[in-house]
Amino acid sequence: MSKLLRAELSRRLFSVIYISEIIFLLIYNFLEIAGSRYGFQVDIPYFLFNKTSLICLCAVVNVSLKVMQEFDNRTINNKLFCGYNKSKFYNVEVLVGIIEGLLLFLIDTISVFIIGIFKKFSFNISYIDFAVNFMIICTIISTVIVISTVLSVLFNHNIFSIFIIVGLSVLLMYGGNETVHTLNQPKETTLFSTDGEIRDNPLYVDGFERKVHNTHLFLSPYAQSDYVPYLLYEETENKFNNSLLMKNSAYHWEFMLVDISGGLVLYFIGRYLFEKQNLQ
Repeated sequence: MSKLLRAELSRRLFSVIYISEIIFLLIYNFLEIAGSRYGFQVDIPYFLFNKTSLICLCAVVNVSLKVMQEFDNRTINNKLFCGYNKSKFYNVEVLVGIIEGLLLFLIDTISVFIIGIFKKFSFNISYIDFAVNFMIICTIISTVIVISTVLSVLFNHNIFSIFIIVGLSVLLMYGGNETVHTLNQPKETTLFSTDGEIRDNPLYVDGFERKVHNTHLFLSPYAQSDYVPYLLYEETENKFNNSLLMKNSAYHWEFMLVDISGGLVLYFIGRYLFEKQNLQ
C-alpha cells in the first residue's frame, strides 16, 4: 500500500491542476493582504481561515477528477491486476485526497503568516486558540474529502458524475453560507433605520428556526467550512447562541465530534459498497 500511496501522491501533487491551485492561493493572498488598503486596522488572524470553503471545493474537484480518470482510463483494473485489492485502492484514494486538501490549507495558512509578517501585521490571539481552531478546520476539510471520495468511487464513472458531485458540493456550501449568514445576524441593528437609531433586526431568528440552523451547522461540514472564518473572533455570546451542543465550551469541539464520527461511518459504508461493485 505504501508503494501505491507514494505513486499516487507523486502523480497528484505534481499535477498541473494542483500546482495551479497553489499558485492561485498564493496570488490571492498576496493581493488580499499586501496589495489592498483597508479603512480599518487589520491583523494576521483577520486573513486566516477565510478560504476554507474554497479549499474544500478545490479538494472536491481534485478527488472527483482523479477518480474519474482511474475508472475512465481503466488504470484501476491494472492496479487490481498487479495485486492491489479494492480496499487498498479505496484507502489510498481517501488518504491522498486528505493529504491534498490539508496541504492546500497549510500552504494557505503559511503564506498568510509570511505576507502578514512582511507587512508587519500583529498576531493578537493566543497560539492555543490558533492551534485548536486549526485542528478543527483540518477535521472539517478531511470530512468533506471523505464524502467526496465515497461519492466518487461509487458513482464517478464518467464526466457527468464530476459535475453532479461538484454541483452537489457547491449547493451544500451555498446552503451552509445561508445558515451562517442567518446565525450571525445581530439582534439589533441600524441597517434598517432611517434615523440612525438602533432597532430590532428583522433578519434575526430565534426559537425553533434558530434550532434548525444550529442543527444544520452542527451536522454539515460544508456549513462549517463557511463558518470557520469567524472562529478566531467569535464572542462568547455568539458561541453560545450558534452551538447546538457544548454551548459553554470555548471552542467548537462539537464540529470535530460529529465530523470524525460521521466521516468514519461514511468511510466504512463507502468501502463496503465499493468492494461489492463489479468493475468489469
